[in-house]
Amino acid sequence: MDINGISDGEIEVNVDTQTTGTQTQHKMDGKQGKKKPEFTQKQLDHLKSIMQRSNALHGDNYGIKVLKKRQAQSLLAGHKDCLVILPTGYGKTIIIQCLPFIGEESKIIVIVSPLDSIIHEQATRFGAHCQIIDEEFVKSLTNEDASDQVMKVQNGKILYLIGHPEKICCTDMRKFFMKESITNNVSKVSW
Repeated sequence: MDINGISDGEIEVNVDTQTTGTQTQHKMDGKQGKKKPEFTQKQLDHLKSIMQRSNALHGDNYGIKVLKKRQAQSLLAGHKDCLVILPTGYGKTIIIQCLPFIGEESKIIVIVSPLDSIIHEQATRFGAHCQIIDEEFVKSLTNEDASDQVMKVQNGKILYLIGHPEKICCTDMRKFFMKESITNNVSKVSW
């Protein structure tokens, strides 16, 4: 995987190769010039690992070939609490797609969205690895026999939980999030 900085703030990734570039090429006033790399080799290797793990899970439909500079910075800061504000169309979903893979072990990401259109778009994108927190899912939390979807979340088969704020913050969901099997596996909350 080659990762090279580009003047428009993107990191170009060629997933087919095995090397990682450490110097960035920038166009400066129409001339080629070398500039100090924006990312260290260790950071580039970490981004490479995150992208490879995400691509292995999401396949050809949603494989990541290019990260923008702010996406890369967000992922590198992902092990800390951070607030990322980016414009519409910048690629926040790509950041969310990669969040489970920041650490050594894949973790659950809770995505809070007030918009049905975003919930359904992301649920489609994340496929079998996503669970929409809707009325049916919340009701299944109180049943003696947990639903298949609840079991998949508890067993780490679901990496993305997505829903409206009022569903995610309801009493039954709060109790669910307090279970040790869930608490230990939730890594991030994305609004």
